Amino acid sequence: MCRRPWWGPGPWAADHLVLEPVCRLDRDGHGAFLGASIDKLGRRKGWLALVVMTMVPAIFAMWWGKPDGSGLSVTAIMALSLLIGVLFSYSEVLHNSLLVRAAGLESAHKASGLALALGNLGSVSALIFCAWAFALPGHVAWSFVPAKPLFGLDIVMHEHERIVAPIAAVMFAIGAIPLFLFTPDAPHSQVPALKAFSSGASELWRMIKAMKGYREAAIYLASRMFYYDGMTALLIYFGIYSAGVMKWGRWNC
Repeated sequence: MCRRPWWGPGPWAADHLVLEPVCRLDRDGHGAFLGASIDKLGRRKGWLALVVMTMVPAIFAMWWGKPDGSGLSVTAIMALSLLIGVLFSYSEVLHNSLLVRAAGLESAHKASGLALALGNLGSVSALIFCAWAFALPGHVAWSFVPAKPLFGLDIVMHEHERIVAPIAAVMFAIGAIPLFLFTPDAPHSQVPALKAFSSGASELWRMIKAMKGYREAAIYLASRMFYYDGMTALLIYFGIYSAGVMKWGRWNC
């Protein structure tokens, strides 16, 4: 007997396709605003710590998205997804602003590439572990795969899938520790935070008004935004197509 995912590909995809453009517009706009204000804020680690301490429990909370409706509602999950996406954009602006201070101008590109490679290594390692420990048990008869998901996770309640959220939250928290311990912060600024944000908003507005003189750059930025939204939509629809048309996946008979 095959089992269909409790969320269903249709509703999940529709929600995500609605949420993703809104999330991207929101985080891109706020990210640009924060980027325009960042140099006037002075120290960044305090702001980054606030973002991380908000993101970690928000990611962990996805564990309570239960199939029987006793946990988080779909609306709450969508709101958390939006919050996490926006905060992630903030974290990118904040930690990228510390890159040159940590690695130096000449080595910044090497440090950035190395960090991205290590991050990908960690994510792929976590993916392999989750597949071995939670996703494959009970579905394949391979000798090196456990017969049941580890830690006694309940397949009926999709705990073997929901466990990904706590794992991601813990990995994110642990990965942030070296940044706070070893990365030099920007010097203290005498500019109050409210004034820094106000000045950043003014500069951002002046830049937007000046975009008519940089038509090629404006076209590139808009195209890049729609490209990423389109790529996300394609990835989602590939999943729908493979499950609904090609009948791939363990929930199809």
